[in-house]
Amino acid sequence: MARDNVKTGYRFLLVSNAVAGLNLGGMYLLTVGFGVYYLLSSILAYSVALTTGFFIQKFWSFEDKRTHVIHWQYGMFVCVAGVCVLINTGIVACVVELFAFSTVIAQLIGNLVVGVIKFLFYRFYLFANVPGN
Repeated sequence: MARDNVKTGYRFLLVSNAVAGLNLGGMYLLTVGFGVYYLLSSILAYSVALTTGFFIQKFWSFEDKRTHVIHWQYGMFVCVAGVCVLINTGIVACVVELFAFSTVIAQLIGNLVVGVIKFLFYRFYLFANVPGN
């Protein structure tokens, strides 16, 4: 069981970083390459990255092959992403304003906390009804 958690954790981190790269690269390509307005590029790139992340996390990282619950899981995945944006923003504000850390360090701390929250939520709730999980 512990070995499965480590494997799943590594996969989760790998996918999370790849999806972040997809988000940044997609926004850059749309904005610079195709001349799309930067805020629209941001929304489109984030949407593609979020959806891509869902499918790779579900089927590869957490090895959840169930398809009959995919609509519900995707909705929950999007809700968790929204809640985590709020949590991350609160952490960044507190760390910068209360502890006078740089914004980049504050963002790293926020990302770490949100990453742990997401992993635990996905592992023990959203994708938990999988044999071996």
